[in-house]
Amino acid sequence: MAVVSVAAFVIWATPWRPASQLAPATDFAAGLASQAYGEFGWPELTATVTSIYQELPAEQRRSAVIITERYIQASALDYYQSAAGLPAIFSPKRGFGYFGAPPDNAETVLWVGSTKADLQARFTTVVAAAKFGVRLGMPQVTRDITIWKCTGPIQPWSTMWPIMQTL
Repeated sequence: MAVVSVAAFVIWATPWRPASQLAPATDFAAGLASQAYGEFGWPELTATVTSIYQELPAEQRRSAVIITERYIQASALDYYQSAAGLPAIFSPKRGFGYFGAPPDNAETVLWVGSTKADLQARFTTVVAAAKFGVRLGMPQVTRDITIWKCTGPIQPWSTMWPIMQTL
């Protein structure tokens, strides 16, 4: 009986249509509700962030980190981090924030997501580096987001990070 139940579940849970026939999620909640959208856009997000990182002057790359607005983005970038040659990745959201704060000498941040107004409260310079999105990406995760280049943290990370962390 257990074998039949497992087989039925696998058949039910497998997406039988190709990605080209799937409709994009209409909002973040719809994206979360559908397993089909889980990893769409992860390689493309990593490639975009890697390109921006590689364009930084060598001096900025040495002290650069990546921070993401959502822990899902941090997970995606962390998954591909070694192969892409990315620096340390952080996110103040959920449990990912407890993996540690950026070092206090991190002067350049590539921030995935968020708004310019939020970031201007934390940095002296905030510039949009890229707009990003893939058709089947989750809204606000791998679709309709901005990747920001931020420099000059207003406070040390050891002070800011505990305030920024949320569950």
